[in-house]
Amino acid sequence: MKDMKQEWVDMLTNTLRAGTPLPLFLVARQSQVFWIPVDQRALGGSQDGAEIVFQQGRQLGQQHPDLYHKAFIAQIAHVKALDTGEERVLVSMMAEKDGTVNAIPYMVERDSQGTLLGLHDTGGIAEVSGIFLSAFTVGLKTARQSDEQARAALERELARMAAYLTQGAEHLQMWGHQQQDTVPVCPIMDSLLLGFDPKAAPCLRNLVTNASIQVMAVVWIDTRVFPVFRSVVEAQSTVESGDIRVTWEYLHRVPQNPADALFTLRVHLERPVTAAFAIPVPMIEWGKLIEGILASGMLTLFQGPPPGAWRKQAQNRLVDFITQSGPDITLHMDPATIAELRREYTQWKARASRK
Repeated sequence: MKDMKQEWVDMLTNTLRAGTPLPLFLVARQSQVFWIPVDQRALGGSQDGAEIVFQQGRQLGQQHPDLYHKAFIAQIAHVKALDTGEERVLVSMMAEKDGTVNAIPYMVERDSQGTLLGLHDTGGIAEVSGIFLSAFTVGLKTARQSDEQARAALERELARMAAYLTQGAEHLQMWGHQQQDTVPVCPIMDSLLLGFDPKAAPCLRNLVTNASIQVMAVVWIDTRVFPVFRSVVEAQSTVESGDIRVTWEYLHRVPQNPADALFTLRVHLERPVTAAFAIPVPMIEWGKLIEGILASGMLTLFQGPPPGAWRKQAQNRLVDFITQSGPDITLHMDPATIAELRREYTQWKARASRK
């Protein structure tokens, strides 16, 4: 007779063999088991991804009012290391005590023809980042609450997750993808693509040097693991742009979900302050940001968190929010870097658009 652990592995294996779309949410309570594929509208870089999966959880909870109580909730994803080709199935769960998210990685075994043979528990735990699981869980948990109460709960949870996402271990420390020169990882807390007329927005002149630029890509990053960020900002204002070196790394994932890829921006400041940090850009959540970088050739970084409730403000007040956000670094990327980024982004977008 199989034990519970083996039955669980067999269930995951059969899910992959059946071609069930991944990533998906698994919700189980007693004899009730629900497999909820992440809505495709949330993938491919949609800025509304958290909102969409939040509504998925809320809809499920409204259909099954008692489901959340003592339910097991997990997110299942399939990832592949570009350099080694090794595959893993990640089963992510949120700790009830402190809300941290960890995943059990299962190694995928295939034969020489690529046929799936089975999954093997590697015996470890991977710390992962991402907001879909927490947004879905909040939606499920607040199904009986009013829209206003549920949305307030979602905003609190996203703010909490923004503070938590500091390690990016899934992105830079998974199998075979560690960097020898380990640097602080600063996850994106929020982003903005701002279209504007440079002549009509003089307060942005300190950020934008090219008068022909019509779009500005902005991110707020979590710098708690990079405490010298403020010093770097101050030093950067005294040096030429050539003292900052910017490189991109690209990790494309699996055929089952071509939209799932990771672009990582690595920033090296060489003079007068020597510092380096990395910004992971999960393409499912932040892919649209790349379009702004390609259009402008630059990216402006602000220390998070972003100004409160800026998304609810009128369009003409966004510039004020930008200029009030505190220290910034504007990264100007050379034509070769932009050309490489454009090539990788075009390939990713083509894959993500396949049915």
